[in-house]
Amino acid sequence: MHTFKFNLHSLSLEEIWAANSFLPFFALSAATALLLTGWRIRDRRKRTHLPPSPPSDPIIGHYRIFPKTYQAEAFFEWSKTYGDIFYLEILGRKIVIVNNYEMANELMDKRSANYSDRPVFPLFMNLGWGVSVTFLKYGPQFFKQRRILQQYLAKQEVPRFRPIHTDEAHKMLKNLLDRPKDFDWLIRRYGAAVIMKIAYGHQIERDDDEFIKLTENVSLAHVDAGDPGTAPVDFFPSLQYLPWWFPGCWFNRVVHNWSWAIKKFHDFPFEQVQRQMSEGHAPPSFLLTYLEEFSKPDYKGEHSLDDLKHATGAIYAGGAETTYSTINTFILAMVLHPHVLKKAQEELDRVVGTQRLPDFDDRESLPYIEAIFQEILRWRPVVPLGIPHSTMQDDTFNGMFIPKGTMVFANAWSMAMDTRVYHDPETFKPERFLPGPHGDPEQFPYASFGFGRRICPGRFLAMNSVWMAIASMCAAFDIRKAVGPDGKEITPSGEYTSGLSSFPKPFAADIKPRSEQAARLVMSLC
Repeated sequence: MHTFKFNLHSLSLEEIWAANSFLPFFALSAATALLLTGWRIRDRRKRTHLPPSPPSDPIIGHYRIFPKTYQAEAFFEWSKTYGDIFYLEILGRKIVIVNNYEMANELMDKRSANYSDRPVFPLFMNLGWGVSVTFLKYGPQFFKQRRILQQYLAKQEVPRFRPIHTDEAHKMLKNLLDRPKDFDWLIRRYGAAVIMKIAYGHQIERDDDEFIKLTENVSLAHVDAGDPGTAPVDFFPSLQYLPWWFPGCWFNRVVHNWSWAIKKFHDFPFEQVQRQMSEGHAPPSFLLTYLEEFSKPDYKGEHSLDDLKHATGAIYAGGAETTYSTINTFILAMVLHPHVLKKAQEELDRVVGTQRLPDFDDRESLPYIEAIFQEILRWRPVVPLGIPHSTMQDDTFNGMFIPKGTMVFANAWSMAMDTRVYHDPETFKPERFLPGPHGDPEQFPYASFGFGRRICPGRFLAMNSVWMAIASMCAAFDIRKAVGPDGKEITPSGEYTSGLSSFPKPFAADIKPRSEQAARLVMSLC
């Protein structure tokens, strides 16, 4: 074994200088290595405290097991293994699924300053929703649009729209009397008519009204697009640049097929109100209120015409589609649970009588109707998975690390099916919202409307629309299973569509006046 000795005196001055010139490089390299090692250790420690997670694959993470449809239901099943909050990662995109109401409320409401952003969804952006308050990033443009919506649709403001709800509900009853088999279309018409009158001042008179077609197209586009944040292009944004006909690019095909409809949805009614305003005969509406303000010579407000256009479109999109879905769920529930309708009718006969239809003044005196309304919201949430929020900073919750930029879903379906909150949650049972021998009413399904600073600003308006429709139909009609050509009753499958908003797949129902008196009452409506 040889021993090497380093003799400084044997080196020339040039050699000594050359050796020393490497010392700063070695020092910098060592410092960098130490920093990187420290960062990796810190990152590894943080990752060990991430929420529980299913097994994942190298590089792609959970992409292979990520559910392609009915994500809310799938995540509910996963929660039974991984808990109320669990973590997924797909090619570096961080996702947290929250399946418990209290946890979601803590994060998205009490910590809303950090949990109010939106992720970027290339599919929905390219469809044309990137300018809507629903999908806007948390910032000045979001604040501007949301402020005008909250001012106009605040809880204390919506009672002035009750005459519109009542009038359109009565029109729906008359149409159902004449065309009961068209109930799906007539419910869509009701939802669109209420929102169109409030948002744009437009009165829907015919089935072929252009505005109803607009809402139907939006629903179809949402079904094709699925839930925000779940398409491949949301994880691989570069895929948006491939042609729509390229194999596997169904998401670009959705944009190709439907972006025109989303654009028309925003532009057509807006331009109509502008035209009516210039001609001097625009009826009162949300949009007219702000256009008149905007058109004043001394206007110094913060809103642009685009802000007004897209804020109004958000009322239209959110209100018409969710109202349609919720009332359709009511019809389905009554077909499957006829005893519930019978009990509702007994309450109506006792409180309202048979000589008139219920109105909003009766609402507090109709607790069972109210319970049906709440159970409809809970039993089948319109937006089962919710629209994800995004964290703006790192956070720690119950000892679990939630990184900055994490996409956070509040799973409304899981919250509706939580056995700790709702007894026998899979059963349609309005009595759960009434005080009884077993204690206080169960919790109102708040998760149906979102959380924190992203909570639906039109929720009070929507609730009035649905309640009036439910109360009116219970008073006027019996709703039963349809009978097939073979004389046997047809039991609906109860299946729902998968997408941003969910509604029952087409089903048959037998809708008839509950009595001659009820039929005469409906026919007498203006």
